Amino acid sequence: MKKKVNNKKKRKMDVFNKYLMVKKIVGSKALPVAIGASIVFIICLFGWIPGLTFLNLFEIDVVLSVGLVTVITWVIAFIEKFINRRIEERIKLNGNYDDHIKKYNRENIFESKGKKYPLVELSDNIKKVNAHISNDITYNLDPVIVHYMSELMNAHKTSKFRNKVIYRVDHLSVDNECVNVSLSLSDIYKTLLTNRVMDFEIHDHITVREVFEPGPKLNTFENSRLCNGLGFNFIVKTMDNYYALVKKTGKNPTSKFKFNTCSSTLTTHFNEEDNDYLGMLKQLSYNALITNFNFPKDKEKYKEILEEDIRYLGLIRNLIEGGKPELCYELSLHINKDELLDLFNHMSNKVNKDRGNKEIIVFKKDEYEIKEYNKVKFKSKEKEEGLPLVSIYILEKLKND
Repeated sequence: MKKKVNNKKKRKMDVFNKYLMVKKIVGSKALPVAIGASIVFIICLFGWIPGLTFLNLFEIDVVLSVGLVTVITWVIAFIEKFINRRIEERIKLNGNYDDHIKKYNRENIFESKGKKYPLVELSDNIKKVNAHISNDITYNLDPVIVHYMSELMNAHKTSKFRNKVIYRVDHLSVDNECVNVSLSLSDIYKTLLTNRVMDFEIHDHITVREVFEPGPKLNTFENSRLCNGLGFNFIVKTMDNYYALVKKTGKNPTSKFKFNTCSSTLTTHFNEEDNDYLGMLKQLSYNALITNFNFPKDKEKYKEILEEDIRYLGLIRNLIEGGKPELCYELSLHINKDELLDLFNHMSNKVNKDRGNKEIIVFKKDEYEIKEYNKVKFKSKEKEEGLPLVSIYILEKLKND
């Protein structure tokens, strides 16, 4: 079995290396010359342009020359963008589970049914979260990050995102069935410059991970120099016991072309009349429903979510993203599977594209199997699907219920 898994990893690396090789070729200065010469040669050979031969080749019309160069440049740019979108996340974040498990070997690595995952489960039985928010404290990037800011942000060049204020974790402790968390101000850009680009090589094998989280243990939140924005992840469950995931497009900074749970980050934009933790949680979950499933944009709709509709699954630190904290929940909907599919399918292609949504999958608890190396086999799909680490964790928790 282990040999089979290693062969799978080897095939994945072979594909990745081929993408890198093609990217280098596409980005080389010699390629446009080679393509242009080949096109001109073929045109002359088959006589597609009357009067154009090898003898009068250098008398070719200037307009044709400019047009040819423009087409070649556009084709190369298109190919390069296509390749970049498929390798960008692998360059920013090392997705090899074993590498992180070995690096952080003094952490209490999460294990389920004999499989280890590169995350630390801080608690799986929480009944209350006490959040202390400081709006007068702002997280500042480390000078090293500031120095390489341009290179790090360029790692996200095929992704689409907007900056907004979020909250980061300054302190977190678990006391029996209660989580106490202190939060301060940060923003999306600072997440992209730290947790979301841990393995991008900024200079001669220097990465954010090697400088700030080299292992074998993670820094505490108090000592961490990363953004550590508090993430919220919801897997939705319909009235007829179907779960749903949405596949993301290549525009997303993370989880490109993967099925994912509804994820959200705690921001400053919430109803101040409902600013206790449960009120914020309801607003976060409903915003995720709007973005992923086209629920109505109604500022008061979140109030229809009941406390018993939100079931706590776990609090983790994601080792792939440098120990970024994630809260995970199951969200019970008051609609059935067909109604959920109707909402998603009635979303226009443009809206779906703008929100980074590509496809929806619905399934019951007995209709999927977690395979080795971040793969899931859904009954309705012929091939195994790659899922982000947090989504894999949530599916494992559901299986263990």
